[in-house]
Amino acid sequence: MNAQLQGVYGRLAGQIEAGCLPHALLFSGNTGRARLTLAKELAKKLFAADEVRSRKIDDEVFEDLIIVRPEKDAILVEQVEALTHAFRSKPFSADRMLAIVDKADRMNEFSQNKLLKTLEEPLGGNKIFLLAETPEKLFATIRSRCAAVRLPAGKTGADPVVRVAARNVISGALFGRATLHEVFGDIAPYCEKPKAKAKGKGAALTGADGLMPLAEESAEAPGPGAEGLLDAMEDFVRDLIVGARAPALVWEAENAAIIEKMKGRGDAVLRGYLRLLEETRSDVERGFAARSCMRRLVVRMRQEALHDSGSRR
Repeated sequence: MNAQLQGVYGRLAGQIEAGCLPHALLFSGNTGRARLTLAKELAKKLFAADEVRSRKIDDEVFEDLIIVRPEKDAILVEQVEALTHAFRSKPFSADRMLAIVDKADRMNEFSQNKLLKTLEEPLGGNKIFLLAETPEKLFATIRSRCAAVRLPAGKTGADPVVRVAARNVISGALFGRATLHEVFGDIAPYCEKPKAKAKGKGAALTGADGLMPLAEESAEAPGPGAEGLLDAMEDFVRDLIVGARAPALVWEAENAAIIEKMKGRGDAVLRGYLRLLEETRSDVERGFAARSCMRRLVVRMRQEALHDSGSRR
């Protein structure tokens, strides 16, 4: 956990120790990865986790930790009903249960209504963490029943080389100043993994959109890897969104020219990029090959920019 999150963690960990942590928290700000990291670290504190239990929490297999994520593009009412049903049961090994609803702002109307009823009922010692990119999409009645935790925005800690690569990929997609081959070259160093021998004959590409499972590869990518590049890209996109509204708040001076060129286009395409980045990160974390995920991301970002440009003509 980086220094940016330490202050937030310290304050909430203190509330856990004092026994006064609210029953429901709504996390927003920073990156999706940062929100999930903080939520898991707080889960370890909440469950007084030892090394074994901490590993289970990191791997999302701890019995009393419920993780809810969108199925495709939305969190369905059936998923919230399963959460509610679990909360009515006794914990397996801890003295409470914790539900982390990742990308909670993708709950549809029915899911939100169901969650609202859950929040209105006594939870005992159970806790709910909602992680949201756009908390405004949640019902006001849900937000009012949660303690808001706004994570500080800022750099992911990426080194200058990674930030330059992120800038090249995003600006190349926005303005078409580079061929796809050139952009693929920018992302390649963050996706390289020596291939392991495939198990069995004719190992086929599997998974959504034909992405190869990471199990077909071996060894970790050197340096920040695909997730590090995704973090830097997300920081860059957020910088463009903020800078378009308040130029004085731009983190990177080099971004000013891009923000100037973006004038009149609005931020719809940039917010679309945030969605694509979150989806790509989810695919990488689920075990699909980084190279396939990142190439698909680049193509979809270029398509998004072309669609945006065409709609303005």
